[in-house]
Amino acid sequence: MCPMAKRHRICRQGLLFCLCLALGVVGRLGRSAPAFSGLPRAAPRAVSKRCHSRLQAGVQQFEDLAAWAEPASTPERRSEWQQQTLLIWVSVVALWTFLDCVVDPGVKPFEDPGSLLNIALPTSLLVAPGAAVAASAQLAPRPTGIAEATKTKTCAVFVGDSLTQGTLSANVLQVLEGRCARDLGAFVNAGRNFRALSDTLESDLLEEASALQPSHGLVLLLGTNDLIRYTAVAEALRGPKEDWLGSYEAQLEQAVSRISRDFPVLLTSPPPLGEDLNSEEGLLGASMAKSVRRVAEMSQCVYVPLFEACADHLNQKAASGNLAAKSRAYSLGESLLLLCALPWRLYAGSGESLQKIQEDSGLELTVDLVHYGPVYADIASRLFIQKLGISASK
Repeated sequence: MCPMAKRHRICRQGLLFCLCLALGVVGRLGRSAPAFSGLPRAAPRAVSKRCHSRLQAGVQQFEDLAAWAEPASTPERRSEWQQQTLLIWVSVVALWTFLDCVVDPGVKPFEDPGSLLNIALPTSLLVAPGAAVAASAQLAPRPTGIAEATKTKTCAVFVGDSLTQGTLSANVLQVLEGRCARDLGAFVNAGRNFRALSDTLESDLLEEASALQPSHGLVLLLGTNDLIRYTAVAEALRGPKEDWLGSYEAQLEQAVSRISRDFPVLLTSPPPLGEDLNSEEGLLGASMAKSVRRVAEMSQCVYVPLFEACADHLNQKAASGNLAAKSRAYSLGESLLLLCALPWRLYAGSGESLQKIQEDSGLELTVDLVHYGPVYADIASRLFIQKLGISASK
């Protein structure tokens, strides 16, 4: 192959890598419980038994919660992801190999079939990260999707992004279902990976969610991807922060105006992006929380202070000296690398738990500086139970 053809091949493969990262975007769009160090020797036997029993109950509760929160909780779920990944992977590799044969006159598949491997093998490696992320967005919503909910009683509908969909992040809705009485009705998952608030306004999702007439309310949790998109642009090229925050607030008002008011509407502040509250993303997240609170008060919605609850946890851990060793600020490049590995760690083979991935990354609440682990699921589920006005059995 001549040097010019090689350069063209490298350019095409670079374009393919960018396409594969975008593939995840367009495709359906905690730390461990502290170890028990033992009771004082002087403690009475009855007290010791009582404390030990409470400790065991606490550990069991956290283990239950962590199991409910897992995105890849069953072999069937992992198999579903593996099938989706293989389908996307093979389709993209086959299509790209065909296009490369068409546009590159130096490739002669009939005269030299081995040349196809020179295209397909590197293409496969480039496609793998995007295919894995896209496959996680294609998984059936759990515990209940909008289509299923039309046939059953609905307790609450959650409209959101990947933090709601729960295929790369802790599935808070499964935790709610595990903690609450079954006769309340379904917790409907209307989350979608990579969704921004602006995307929601371009669809009929809010009307579809309203049509379910949830008995306890519709929860709106959007804004993380809006923030990611804004901070991804170089500061010199993006608009002023005040204008962007004003646009976010206006879009939130527009979203609320499209939701039926026959039931409570809960507006939730997005949790921190990264774990440094003093970073640019942390400060913008705090400003977004103020915007969400303001819209909730103006439109007579229920405000759910999720950002504040997560910030309180981080501050308390830092003050006590127990913050995770590598708790740090969000970085787009690092987060993308962690995201590319995340679905493989969760779903490939027997899978790893969110808690292990989080501990390996040295993080306090998140697993990749965007998506969250089981401690967050505990914080969020307790907050939603309180604001929805429902009682928890666990």
